[in-house]
Amino acid sequence: MTSAKPQRATPAAGVEAAEKAIERELRTAGFPMEMDDLKEYVMLSHKGISSEVFDRAFNKLKEAGRIFTNREDIVLLTSSAKLHTGVVQGHRDGFGFLICDEDVPDM
Repeated sequence: MTSAKPQRATPAAGVEAAEKAIERELRTAGFPMEMDDLKEYVMLSHKGISSEVFDRAFNKLKEAGRIFTNREDIVLLTSSAKLHTGVVQGHRDGFGFLICDEDVPDM
């Protein structure tokens, strides 16, 4: 007979759980949150998420473009923001356009 060893959660699984928790909290709140408030709320609501795991998950979400932070460290879900990507085309008269990557009119 072999004894079954208890399985430990992998660090990657902890980061994935933290990613889901961060997105869930932002979606549930329904409004952008300050970075420190989001971190505190997620860590209090989800006991298994440490500060290090939160930071890793947060950076992963940010690099993937799923969340966005502004200059004041306000965090929002990219999917809930009305953000567009594209190329800015400037004109010598001082105005320009955003040629959008999505199927929307240029701005």
